[in-house]
Formats: sequence, C-alpha cells, structure tokens
Amino acid sequence: MTKVSMTTRVISLVLLAAAVSRVPAASADSSAEAPAIRVHFGDLNLASPQGVAALYNRIVYAAEIVCGPKLATGSMIPLPSYIACSKKAIADAVAKIDRVNLTRYYLMREGQQPVHDAAVAGHGAAGG
Repeated sequence: MTKVSMTTRVISLVLLAAAVSRVPAASADSSAEAPAIRVHFGDLNLASPQGVAALYNRIVYAAEIVCGPKLATGSMIPLPSYIACSKKAIADAVAKIDRVNLTRYYLMREGQQPVHDAAVAGHGAAGG
C-alpha cells in the first residue's frame, strides 16, 4: 500500500456547522476544535457498490452523532440546525475523501446526477 492510499484510508469528519451552532460567536478560546468523529474505511473496497454504500452509511452515522440532537424534545420533526449540520458534514466528508464512486453515490442519494464525468472531476481514481 502506498503512503498516499494509507493516509486516505481514515478520514476525520469535522463539522464546522456543529461548532458554529454550539459555540458562542465571541469565544475566548479560538483554538477549540469542532466536534469530530474519525471514520475508518480501510476495510472497504470502494470499487464495489457495497463498499461505497457502507462508507456512506458510516459517514451519515458519524454526522448523526456529532450533529445531534436530531429532534427537539417531544417533536418528530428534525431540527433545522441538525439538518444543516448533517448535510454540511456529509458533503464535506465526501469531498475530503475525494473518490469518484463515493461522490456519485452521494449525488444520487441527494437526488442529483452528475451530467458527465466532469461533474466529479478532480476526484480520485475511478475505482475508489
């Protein structure tokens, strides 16, 4: 395994939206990091649809944990702050992982379809 592929096998899901929604604007400690969860995917084959789906589910699960709570007490409607945080976290993680198959899967799940491969240009090798 090359050094590059080893470093891309683990991604930290940093959620700036979560930090913004939970930290006062005039924070005295600007060195505080946004909440994050490390999502491991070295065990997944990102060339397979099953591997891509598994990674996407891990990213969504990590976003759910860090962006919570999802619902206001007594409500069944997700909080707008949770929705914004999780959408940003998932999009940022997909972009950071930078794999064509994951990006395509993400776009499909979001109801978007890339017009052609240029829509996902700049992403890693087609296999994963």
